[in-house]
Amino acid sequence: MSDGYDIPRPSKINFKETAGESAARIYAKERQRVEKVRERIARANGMPYERKRRRGSDPERARRSAFIDDMNELDDDGLFGNFSFGSELPTFASGLSRFASRLFGARESRARDIFDGPPPMGNMNPDEYRAHIRERFRVAQQDEGAKEYARQRAARRDAEAAAFHAEMIAEEREEREAKRRRRARAAQAAQNAQAAAAETAASKREEAQAQKTERARWRKRCTALFDVEVISVELGFADIPWPVQAAKGVGISIVLRPEDLTTENVKRFLFALADDEGTDRRKILREAIRLFHSDRFHSRVLQRVKQSERERVREGVDVVARILTDLLSAK
Repeated sequence: MSDGYDIPRPSKINFKETAGESAARIYAKERQRVEKVRERIARANGMPYERKRRRGSDPERARRSAFIDDMNELDDDGLFGNFSFGSELPTFASGLSRFASRLFGARESRARDIFDGPPPMGNMNPDEYRAHIRERFRVAQQDEGAKEYARQRAARRDAEAAAFHAEMIAEEREEREAKRRRRARAAQAAQNAQAAAAETAASKREEAQAQKTERARWRKRCTALFDVEVISVELGFADIPWPVQAAKGVGISIVLRPEDLTTENVKRFLFALADDEGTDRRKILREAIRLFHSDRFHSRVLQRVKQSERERVREGVDVVARILTDLLSAK
């Protein structure tokens, strides 16, 4: 610098924006608008979103630019421009996103770059190019949304089919388990019935054997009473070998009461005795008649009965003699 003379600073030369630079600027701005819309939808649906930022950009300048862009979006009729500020976001997008998040977990909601770069402007002016970019983004967004909806619908069908298959497997498993339990119960019931039948048969065999033993003992008692002279013993009603058999508790015992001297009891006892010995039933009846003949019984046995029991014994003998005579006549 010389005395009294200032060298002027070089002025900044602003070159005219080329068509490529204008296309890149418009494309970047429209893409930023699309990403903001996507970001709001993603965050409203509780999904993550990552927006690309230019490296080295001034934060304050970026904040002002974002504010200006947001204000412009309120006036412009761009992507989703038919929605007013603060209006409800598309329920279709939010509903599918919530369903996908629950079914498949959170996924990345980063918008893919629909173009590899800004398309050439050609003969379009900036406004026409901006409208062209918005329409291309809108069509691409719509196509991408349709593909996403189809993918989620297919995933939902697959999930429903898998759930139905799992339910069918569970029902088949439960049915097999129910059949197994029914078979087990039936087998246990059959086993219990078999055990009960075996126990009943054993009890009947034991009872039949006890009755057979009692009938054989009746023979010996008749021999001891009618064929052996026993004078010193005083007999009671229960000591007489009546040709009947009656249940007394668990076992089988001779009759102790006059009421048990019935036709059915005498018939059952003597016919079973004939079967035990393989003897004709008429023969057994004749032998019994001989034993309980009134004259023979009174002369050989009644005199040895206690005085207090004689009338009961006499009546019992008369009843038995009459029953035996009727049975023999019937045969």
